[in-house]
Amino acid sequence: MRFMINMLVVHQIYSHSLSNKDKTQILDYVRKRPQVKKKQGRRGKDNDKTLYRDVIMSFDIETTQYHPLKHAFMYLWQFAIDDQIVILGHTWTQFLSLLKLLKSELKPHERYMIFVHNLAYEFQFLAGVMDIDSKDLFAVDVRKVIKFVFDSSFEFRCSYALTNMSLAEFTYKMDVKHKKLSGDDFDYTKIRYPWTRLSKKELQYGINDVIGLNEALRSFIAIENDDYYSLPITSTGFVRRDVKKVVRDKLCHSYMVGIQPDYEISVALHEAFRGGDTHTNRYWTDAICYDVGSDDRSSSYPDEMCNREFPSSKWREVGVQTLDQVKQKIDHHYALLMRVIIRGNIHLKDPLWGFPYIPIAKCRGCKASDPGMVIDNGRIINSEYLEITITDVDLAIILQQYDFDQILFYQVWMSRYKPLPKPIVRLVCKYYRNKTELKDVEGQENFYMKEKAKLNSIYGLMVQDNMKEMLLFQKDRVDPKSGELAEWYLDDSKTREEILEKYSKKGFLPYQWGVWVTAWARYDLQEGIRLVNPTDCIYVDTDSIKHLGEVDFTEYNRIRIERSIKNGAYATDPHGVTHYMGVFENEGVSHKFISQGAKKYASEDKDGHVKLTCAGVGKKKGSKELERAGGIDLFRDGFTFRESAGIEAVYNDQVNKRIKIDGHYIRITRNVYFHDSVYTLGKTYEYYILCTKCRELLTTVLKGNNLLVDSPSNEK
Repeated sequence: MRFMINMLVVHQIYSHSLSNKDKTQILDYVRKRPQVKKKQGRRGKDNDKTLYRDVIMSFDIETTQYHPLKHAFMYLWQFAIDDQIVILGHTWTQFLSLLKLLKSELKPHERYMIFVHNLAYEFQFLAGVMDIDSKDLFAVDVRKVIKFVFDSSFEFRCSYALTNMSLAEFTYKMDVKHKKLSGDDFDYTKIRYPWTRLSKKELQYGINDVIGLNEALRSFIAIENDDYYSLPITSTGFVRRDVKKVVRDKLCHSYMVGIQPDYEISVALHEAFRGGDTHTNRYWTDAICYDVGSDDRSSSYPDEMCNREFPSSKWREVGVQTLDQVKQKIDHHYALLMRVIIRGNIHLKDPLWGFPYIPIAKCRGCKASDPGMVIDNGRIINSEYLEITITDVDLAIILQQYDFDQILFYQVWMSRYKPLPKPIVRLVCKYYRNKTELKDVEGQENFYMKEKAKLNSIYGLMVQDNMKEMLLFQKDRVDPKSGELAEWYLDDSKTREEILEKYSKKGFLPYQWGVWVTAWARYDLQEGIRLVNPTDCIYVDTDSIKHLGEVDFTEYNRIRIERSIKNGAYATDPHGVTHYMGVFENEGVSHKFISQGAKKYASEDKDGHVKLTCAGVGKKKGSKELERAGGIDLFRDGFTFRESAGIEAVYNDQVNKRIKIDGHYIRITRNVYFHDSVYTLGKTYEYYILCTKCRELLTTVLKGNNLLVDSPSNEK
């Protein structure tokens, strides 16, 4: 069946296969597409013999969730060739026949590149009908496949990993002709079968998904000045390429290799690594607070990279140290990596301090049930003993917050503090300047998006695991030790130490720089918290502070502005406003605010409009659901999100059966079955008791201050 939609030739296979006329048209088109010529100096990514046809192909499937069996099956697949041809089919046999047809036109060593938006999902289905070899597959995590090769002729790639945007966002950002259609008008709950006659609207929905993707990819690749040989696999790859060029052209390779950490130090660095500081003040948990201000640090991580110093000389172990010896080395401008033991009456200096720093998840030799241990949602308030690996930056915060009887530095390494190399700082500043200058400029949205993503990716490159084993996949593999199904497993042909040795020879960004980026960010956030009255800070998250009353960040910002001017870490937007990295910028005031823990808070304006952030609940849908229910006063333990909690995925791996429905047979193979999820707010009993005691103490401390708060045990 051939028909036209928006002047596209669409072939729909309802019978067993394409007609001879359809096959001829498809082959005639791909036959005219030449090989992509390798640009001089560019090497192929797989091997030098691989040659790509100059044609963009994309693939997508539509599936039905078959609840009686708790399985899913494909009822429609869409395959687009450039923006000219779409083939629609309904069975896997038809799809494999199409691939066989396309392969017949290839010459030796030639290959098609096929893009799938969120390949990880389609891979689960494809693995049920294809034989895929681990050596031809690349996954960033279990089930998170972003590339694989089938039959040596088809290279499937994840366009979501490449763009880091949803398909709707990508097609709209690229302003293509066939934008993704709204899913709100598509009834996903409707049961559709391979033999279901789909309406024109349903077909158009699927067609736009693949044609729109091809159109957007053409524009995207042109903007990046890439071809199939240079195109990165992920969005981070664009930044990796820029950084590699800087390292290769501007920096001494032997210097970069020389400061790479060895295996023992790398292990300690991984122990010390922490992300951003995210926490709710236990004294304000579950309380409705009024007129809550929000201040965010501008480009926090880029600020640290441009304006702070980092361990930049070869690491040297100095053995057991006393606190005085450690302080002396810090005074002599050394960065320190330390394994420490702290013991004896460990406690916060200020019992009203709401943001204890030491996370029990990073500690050794202690557990939450130990005598004397008091935990604040994962953070230690009191303890008798702990072991932890920290940096000198962490130590400064710990000494500010805690008292204890003894601290022992039983293993210490040191490296000279220096700013990051100027070429890297200039690259960060370039991304920041490009992003700032393009913000809100009509017609430049694509370039703004690209530069913003690049700015955020440099830190990610610094903290990529330098000892990460390759993830392998083998269908139906059984673990030889446990005897259980284990299709995803780590390649143990090389030790982590051998992997590190190979990585270090490349002289890329040393892992310690990423460890110190987040350490400095936590330090600067703590400085900001201390400018707030101790009882007025409610919630913090990486670079954001939410608080009662007004806070004067003038002096704090003055210091950051001076640093940023000195290092070029500033830029002027199209409105003539100059922005500086690292300064606190006011993000407005919420009429009402409540938090229930890290990544669980909600605000409400005077008109009753709700903004929600709650891990496990969609922001937009969750905000509307809570608003309809009655607002943030109901954001308490026991409240259940039913419409916005998303869906849960069940992976059915070992399945291959034929079932009969309405006189038709359908084959069900590997699939992902989705069902609606719910999310109910709640706390552990220990955290509930702690918060209750803290609320009683805070009420006593603030008695008579006419503070407008509301909680289950306190009337407004």
